[in-house]
Formats: sequence, structure tokens, C-alpha cells
Amino acid sequence: MSNGKGILVFANKYSKEEIKNLISKLDNYDFICGMTTAASIEGSTILNESVKSVFPLKSLEYLLIEENNLSKEHATKTATKLKSFKPKAIITLVSDLDGNIEEYLNQFGRIYPEAPMVGGVASNPKGFVNTFVFTKNRVISEGIVFLAIKGESIETFRDYAFGWKHLEKKFKITKAFKNRIYEIEDKPVIEFYRHYLGDMFLKNLEAVTLCFPLMVRRMGTLVARACIRINEDESMSYTGNFREGEYAYFGVGGERKILLASRNLWWQMTKFSPDKVILFSCLGRKSFLGRKTLIEISPFESIGETTGGFVFGEIFGRKKPILLNHTLTAIGIKYKDEKRKGRNFKKFCLYHQKTESDIQHVIIEMLIHLANTVMKELEKKNREIKKLADTDGLTGIYNRRKILEELEKEIIRTQRYGNPLSVIIFDVDLFKEVNDTYGHLMGDKILREIVQIIKKNIRRPDIFGRYGGEEFLIILPETDITGGVKFAEKLRKLIENHTFPIDRKITISLGVAEYKYGDTVDTLLARADKALYMAKESGRNKVCKLS
Repeated sequence: MSNGKGILVFANKYSKEEIKNLISKLDNYDFICGMTTAASIEGSTILNESVKSVFPLKSLEYLLIEENNLSKEHATKTATKLKSFKPKAIITLVSDLDGNIEEYLNQFGRIYPEAPMVGGVASNPKGFVNTFVFTKNRVISEGIVFLAIKGESIETFRDYAFGWKHLEKKFKITKAFKNRIYEIEDKPVIEFYRHYLGDMFLKNLEAVTLCFPLMVRRMGTLVARACIRINEDESMSYTGNFREGEYAYFGVGGERKILLASRNLWWQMTKFSPDKVILFSCLGRKSFLGRKTLIEISPFESIGETTGGFVFGEIFGRKKPILLNHTLTAIGIKYKDEKRKGRNFKKFCLYHQKTESDIQHVIIEMLIHLANTVMKELEKKNREIKKLADTDGLTGIYNRRKILEELEKEIIRTQRYGNPLSVIIFDVDLFKEVNDTYGHLMGDKILREIVQIIKKNIRRPDIFGRYGGEEFLIILPETDITGGVKFAEKLRKLIENHTFPIDRKITISLGVAEYKYGDTVDTLLARADKALYMAKESGRNKVCKLS
């Protein structure tokens, strides 16, 4: 018999037959939707049995999306349809999409960026097998159920608690596809982990996943990505996608930080004062906290009827829907015509004491601080060493090795994009006479003054270095031979008209050459050097060119 109500089910059944049997026992409800979870939440208790949350039927709309409908076009239609319901919240239940969910959510967010989404990825205590989402008439292993909660008399509050910190050293994802990483920092991903975490990580993949998830930025926020398996091709699969070229960090979990984040979520929910709370807590978070998961979960019972489940990933939308990991994600639902319950301050105080008193939390925080401080110092030292390796000691500009390295890069860029490239080689006319007459200290001072004049007049993309002795090289990206000669002439006049601290004129001779098809560093510089020789042979203080 119809009761005018619908239910959201967190099921501990892991086969279609068991789920269908569960649904048949709930046949008196007009609407049923749900997902499998490795464990469920009811009040302040974690259960290995199914739990349900009941809603007035008139406040619900739903859409079920099967895997073969996960195209961008279908995401557009789904977002448009859900938006038309004017929902106060969209509870999103996902099962086994192996990296496709993020692409779907990205397209969904383009159409409905403000979608009030909250939800999770179905789980199983035995791992990423036999997970399902379902409605009253359908049980599917790969797909999405969107449950729209609507109505003028309903208010909702959504947020999540994270609490993981990240080490400050970042690593570039150099080869990835969807949720698989093949290379980090141009190293095979397994070698990358072995380098930083040692050989034992292969035998302790679960511990690595819990304690050291990779963290990347999504919508300006750092989110965790836990490894779920190592594949036969030695790539590693994660609970969310990566993009080639983006940077990742090692995340580090500390109980104190995690539980304080949960306490803040609980306090925000308390201020909202909902009638019911639905929690989607990451299974990895539960495994990390162990028994202290109850400290995190139990305070919500003091606010309102609390149900939920432990999931493989959490879904949350504020600016755009994103996939999270290692969070406690919550939605509070309030019916305006119902009386509010009072707050349970005893629960709050007990919770506060438990999060602050454990010395292990302080130790972890100090270790994270220590690791970050050491990394900052090492990175600063490495920058200093690199600067010394790249810099000419006398003038402070690039040395010969570095300027030739930069020229190699610019030639490759020119070959790729077809833009012009010119170079200038110049040296100081009769510089040996300056050294012989005024001494090497004065000669060094003259070189430094010349370098400062050049530096003040080159463009931002131009590259300047000492080629050797009193010879210098300027690389002019996106500049043809005409522009190169014009710029060289400008520099020649600046030096000629400058007053140096000696009683004689200082001039320079300059050779200009433009890149032509097939040039290497050596052939391009050979032409510029020959042009310089022509300038010196024709009387010095001149600019000559070779195309």
C-alpha cells in the first residue's frame, strides 16, 4: 500500500539478487533509491546492515543514468533537466565508472555550475567489485542516480570536512590518462613512489593510500586522490582523474587536524539545525581513523536524524561539482514547518576534549612542519646552487653553458611554431688595451657597466649571456634580421654615447644573424660570429649582418 513517502537506502547487499530482495521488503514506499556501502551510519552507530532515510514523496524527483549514456551530450541534457526541478539539493549516487564520472561532472558543471550536489561513490568492503546503485525498478553496476530534493518548505545545508595537509614539494604529472598515472616527473610511477617512500610501499599499498594520498587542485581547492591498484602495465589507478602537466603533492593525515575539521563541520551543521543529516564518509578516512571514526560520526546524532554510508569517493558541488576523497561530506535537510530540537552541548564538549588531548596528533603536526621546513631549506639551497651554475660570476648574467642551453630551446620553439629568431654577438673593441692601460679591476668594472646598459634596454623575452671573455650573446625571439639589426644599432649608440670612468671612448662591434631552416646552435652562431668579424674588420664600432 502506498504511504506517500520515498526512501534513500545505504545497503550492505552486494549482489543484484540480494538488492532486489531488499527492495521487495520495502515495497510499501512509493519511491526507492540507494547505493551499496561498505558500512552504514545510523545515529551514532556504524552498522554492517542496510539503513534508510525517509522523505515526503512530493519533495523528490529522480533520474537514473546508465553507463552507455555518459556522453557530454547526455550530461548536458541531464543538467538541464535537473535544473528545471529547481532543487534545494541533488543527492548523487555513483557506481564504478572508472574515471568517467569526473568527465561527466565537468560537462554537467558547465551547464549547471551552481548545482547543489552532494553524494558518493558506491563501495564494497571487499574492494572495487560488486558495487551498485538502484531505484525501485532498476539495479545497475555502472551508472548514476540523481535524487533531487525540492520544495518551498525545504532548506538544505551542505559542506564537507577534510583535514589532510600536504607537503609543500610539488611533483609534475608527466604521463596520465583519466584515473591512471604512468609517469611522475618523467619517472615510471612505481619508481617515483619507491624513490620517496622506499621499497616497502609495494607491500603496504593500503597504508600508502591512507597516509600519503596524492593531492591536486580542483576548483582552487586541494583534493585527495588515493591509489586503488597497481595495473599490469605498472601504471597506478586512483579514485579520481589526473591531467598531464598538473602538479601533485603528497598528502599527510593527522588525526587531530582531521577531527578538528569534522568538529567544525558539526558546528556549522548545528547552527543550521536540520531535521535530518545524511553523511557520505570516505572509506579511506574510516580506515585511517579506526575506532576514532565514532568520535567523528556520533556528534551528528545530537542535531537530527542521522544516516549515511562509507563510500569510495564523495561528490560535492559549490561552484562546480567535483569528486573528493578522504572527506566527510554532509547534507542537512530542514522542513520549515517542523519544530527545531535543542543543541546537545554535552556532546560538543566531549568531542572537543577527545580531539585536543592526544599527544600523537601534536607529534604528527610537528613532523609535517619539520618535513616542510627541511624541504623549503633544500629547495632554497638548490635554487642558489642552480643560480651559481647558470650565472656568470663577474656580470651576474647567464654564463656560456646556460645561454647556449637557452638558444637550443629557442631554436626548437622556432622550428615548432615557425616564428623568426635572431641573435647578436658583440664584443668590446680593443678591450685588451683597456686592461693593459687601466688594469683588470677597471676592465671588470667596464664590463659590468656595459652589461647593465644592455639589461636595461632588452625586452622581457630577450635572453642575455656572456659568451666568453669580452664577448656577449643576445637571443631575440620572434625577431627577424631587420629587427635584430635595428636593435643592435640602438645598443651600439648607447655604448658609444655612455661616459665610462676612464678617459677614452668605449665602443662595441656587433654581428647579427637570423635563424634559417635547418640551422643548429653551431651554424647560427657561426654566421653571427662571422658578421661580428666583418664589423671589426671594417673599422669597429659597427653592426654587420648575415641572413
